[in-house]
Amino acid sequence: MSSKKKFFMVLGILVIIGVSFVIGLLVGQRNAPETNLSINRVDTQTFYACIESINEYNDGSIHINVKGLEINDINYRGDFTFKVDDNIDMSWRGEKINISDLKEGDNISITFADETLYDISPTPLQEVLKVQLLEDEVKKQENEINNKVTTIDIQTTGLSSATPMKKYTLNQEEIYVIFSIIDNLTFSEKTCDGFPTYFIKYNSEEKEGFVYYGIEIFENEYHITSNDNEEAILTNEQKEQLDKIINKL
Repeated sequence: MSSKKKFFMVLGILVIIGVSFVIGLLVGQRNAPETNLSINRVDTQTFYACIESINEYNDGSIHINVKGLEINDINYRGDFTFKVDDNIDMSWRGEKINISDLKEGDNISITFADETLYDISPTPLQEVLKVQLLEDEVKKQENEINNKVTTIDIQTTGLSSATPMKKYTLNQEEIYVIFSIIDNLTFSEKTCDGFPTYFIKYNSEEKEGFVYYGIEIFENEYHITSNDNEEAILTNEQKEQLDKIINKL
């Protein structure tokens, strides 16, 4: 075989290999799975804010207005607003909550679908995905108290003319004080046989009825007695807190 024929043979083989490679590359790209990130991936942003107002309109829609906290990136320190709908996952410490559990002054985290933010105030968030309530322990206790008591009274027993029947209904702050005292008492079997000078009475949703605590004054000590025939002695600090409420009778 002449060198000229060999040259054209080698050239033909190279052309065939090159064409096969190009065809295989095109077929592979055609059959490759689509990875359209704009469709398959949803980018989100999260920032922290304080609720400034919760507004319900005539059409039944509810809108929350918030102020971004200083710990955020500078772009999320302004005023924002969003509409509440059923698609928003609302929670507190992993437990599901409702819009009724939120109030002005609460700090929350807001997670929303990444979107173009318009330079208006308040800035509307079109697709909020998640709202988390960020509460401290004090607010947690307040919510627990609100769930188990409606009103609470402190009253005299009226057993003598020196202590006629009187009753005072506590305000919200005083309710927290009373439950802070009671929840931190150590009760034991009752040993004091005196008669209560005052009663604390509240309507318990947990126990489906009224709950009473007696206040016995014995040798300048305050003894708290319970429905379960147990008692506890108040510290001086607790006594001073209770005295401020009793003095309103």
